[in-house]
Amino acid sequence: MRLRVRGIKRFTDRHGKTRLYHRKSGTPIDPALSDAEIAARVAELDRRFADKTPRPGTLGGLFDSYRRSPRFTRLAPRTKADYERIWHALHKLHERDLLDFTPGFCARLRDVTLARKKAGFTNHMMAMLSSVFRHGVEYEIVERNPVAGLSKAPMPRERRRPNRPWQAQEIRNALDLAPPHLLRPLALAAYLGLRRGDITALPRNAYDGRMLRFRASKTGRTMALPVVGRLKQILDAEIENQSMCLCPTSHGDKWTDGGLSASMRKFFARLVEMGAAQPGITLHGLKHSVARALREAGYSNAEIAPFTAHDDERTTAHYSSTADLNPMLTEMAHVIERGTNGEQKVSNLGTKTVKPRSRKSLIG
Repeated sequence: MRLRVRGIKRFTDRHGKTRLYHRKSGTPIDPALSDAEIAARVAELDRRFADKTPRPGTLGGLFDSYRRSPRFTRLAPRTKADYERIWHALHKLHERDLLDFTPGFCARLRDVTLARKKAGFTNHMMAMLSSVFRHGVEYEIVERNPVAGLSKAPMPRERRRPNRPWQAQEIRNALDLAPPHLLRPLALAAYLGLRRGDITALPRNAYDGRMLRFRASKTGRTMALPVVGRLKQILDAEIENQSMCLCPTSHGDKWTDGGLSASMRKFFARLVEMGAAQPGITLHGLKHSVARALREAGYSNAEIAPFTAHDDERTTAHYSSTADLNPMLTEMAHVIERGTNGEQKVSNLGTKTVKPRSRKSLIG
């Protein structure tokens, strides 16, 4: 008879392997352990992650203050979850005195973390700490932000740019081949640069036939974007169900972030397999495509920011950093755009034309 252990999550993954996790912290536990050993491990993790009031003057106390501030509560749910995940990874520093956090200490923390984890996690951790200490400076909890001015952890040279911008032909191919339940989310990302979280949250009345109105989840900015051309045709088309969502699933339900991400990932893999797109395409990469197109058209980062729901020019510059501002290339882009408007067939990015598969083959 098995001993019932509370506080764990046990399941079998898609490969038939048993997985076991500490429910509160998400820490993996070896399922090969005996029931008694699992209970002891759970008790140890419960003590480590027990809810304790952080002591003032420590990093834990500062983060607790930041967690209760409007700057944190207004963050997007995904960003909050990322910050909490990083915070759990720093559990050994929760009781560390704030006076210990000098620029040199933070630089060494960055280097030690980089040796154990990837550069992306390290830079996210440093950005989170900078936000926490910036909050501390504003509320006179600390005198300065020790992370400010520190260089980022270097990224591997062979690492590809994440969320790369799409090529124009890739966008056309994807829109031509997208199944009905993915067409609207894809078009909103391609033409307006909407994030996945904003797409899944859109109610049906967010679009009035002329404008798309919503509140950006990441920045809280109220948006009103014009809907024209092919995007208008897609949104004006009637959908079979009476869902209250602007972008429902094939069953008429509201998308979850994970559900839309998984469906898009499978669809993108099929596009790459049939030669309609190059590897590395993501839904968020379309936001980079929008910012790059506007930057290459001559708009400044300050002018682009209201369109892409960014708070500052520096963020907009990140999304438009791959723009080629050469006037000749800009003229060429307009030529390609004019040619694209009259070209509707699915094209292989290599040397031959792709014969479109049936819609069933793409979604089945």
